[in-house]
Amino acid sequence: MVLAKFLSLWIIGVFLLIVLWAALAALAPVFASLYHLGVPGISAGTALGISLHVAWRSLLVLAAFAALGTLTAAVTRNTLGAFFLGFAFVIASQILAGYKVVGRWTLAQHVAGWMAFHPGDIVLNHLWRDDFSSVEPGSGFFLRVNPRFPSHIVGLVGLLATIAACLALAWLRIERSDVKV
Repeated sequence: MVLAKFLSLWIIGVFLLIVLWAALAALAPVFASLYHLGVPGISAGTALGISLHVAWRSLLVLAAFAALGTLTAAVTRNTLGAFFLGFAFVIASQILAGYKVVGRWTLAQHVAGWMAFHPGDIVLNHLWRDDFSSVEPGSGFFLRVNPRFPSHIVGLVGLLATIAACLALAWLRIERSDVKV
């Protein structure tokens, strides 16, 4: 039952991702004509080639969020509660990622590592934590996590662990629930 909930969330997420990409592709010429973005015109094939590796990587991130959604739904047993609990978890992860004691264990750092978010990348980086640099080594508890960005491997392992932990906790919550389906 947990796996079915997880897969249904992930499949819906993939479908929405495809719809979003198609809408952005269709609107790209409109955005280019209305806003002078300073981006040179490239062919659709080149743009697709540039963005496909990011799209493939995003499927695992989407799976981690689907697993988180499955867990929050199992814990709260209602849609609104699941939404707010999941939202609170993501915001807390964003905040805690900057602290060296817990930062390496946060979803924010795993997503940044797997997706290879860096401050010099595209304009959208301000939407996700991308400042994993240290200020001064050894000068306190609340300094940044690493002198470098999380690696792809750390991100992959972290996302897989997040998926496994969320699904295991959701299964445990449903098994110990007083309501059985």
